Amino acid sequence: MKKSVLLVSLCCAAALQLHAGTPSRVEKKSFAGMKEVKFDQAYGNITVRESDSGEIQLEIQYYDGKKDKPVAEISTIGNVLSIKTIRPKIVKNEEIKIDYIIFTPRNVAMTVDLKYGNIKMDDFYAAFTAKLAYSDLNTNSFVGKPSISCKYGNIKIDKAADLQLSTAYANVEINAVKDLDVKSDYTNYKIGEVQAILQGSSSAYGDFKIGTIGTINMKLSYSGLKIDTVEKSAVVKYNYSDVKINQTSKQLANIELNGNYSDLKFGLHPDLSAKFDINLMYGDLNVSNSYDVKYSASEAKNNRVKKVGTIGNQPPTAQITVSSTYGDVKIK
Repeated sequence: MKKSVLLVSLCCAAALQLHAGTPSRVEKKSFAGMKEVKFDQAYGNITVRESDSGEIQLEIQYYDGKKDKPVAEISTIGNVLSIKTIRPKIVKNEEIKIDYIIFTPRNVAMTVDLKYGNIKMDDFYAAFTAKLAYSDLNTNSFVGKPSISCKYGNIKIDKAADLQLSTAYANVEINAVKDLDVKSDYTNYKIGEVQAILQGSSSAYGDFKIGTIGTINMKLSYSGLKIDTVEKSAVVKYNYSDVKINQTSKQLANIELNGNYSDLKFGLHPDLSAKFDINLMYGDLNVSNSYDVKYSASEAKNNRVKKVGTIGNQPPTAQITVSSTYGDVKIK
């Protein structure tokens, strides 16, 4: 059953490529004893680098118009440094802006509210929270547990430990992440390795492509899910969303898949043995002849297919449960 998926075309990408050019003027400031930095930024870029000293160094690059000049409003309250860009209210020229280059010590947290700009980061070790709109984020790695929301933008992360993402009309690329909590709308994800996609995660109108995953517990609506290898467990509820799992590891413990108006294809490790319980309504089941299958119950009537048994030639170590309505299931 082939579905139609809305592929996100980010027409805003061109708008995000703000011209660098040469700043009209540059200021440099330093701040000692800060524990957190807050950015309120629009129509400008932020570059975050690690500081070799114990203080924050801030470079402010102004891009002025002939008459209009943006203002960097900077304040400190206690150990919190706040940085806000004020643009002339009437100005529509996006080249009138401010770019920031900030060097922070490892223990300094950061909160970012960014519109129509890009943020590029080195390895970041402290708490990080970001709200992005029409903006891109590119970072090497997060060591803490960042929380990022993004609408109409792109996120590229090399490595992260615990990651919380809320995205809409975006593209996300992650090389490796430990735990991922995701709420996704109209967003395409490409992930190399992930240990766990946590329970409560969801995707609507977007595709997930994953290399290797330990465990996944997720809901899909009008989405596509393609996984190269599931190592331990897959619990997925999916509606109007095709699911394909190329293979599992021998250590697989559990597959629980519940779908509607969707097709399912999955392959098992050749040395894996498992119990299975498959229930279909208005769908067909196809199992490759390469598997050793024994049925303890087999029923096909009134548009219903029920198959219970074991697969593999060793004592079962895994459980496979599939329930599907208006969709075909293939064990390839």
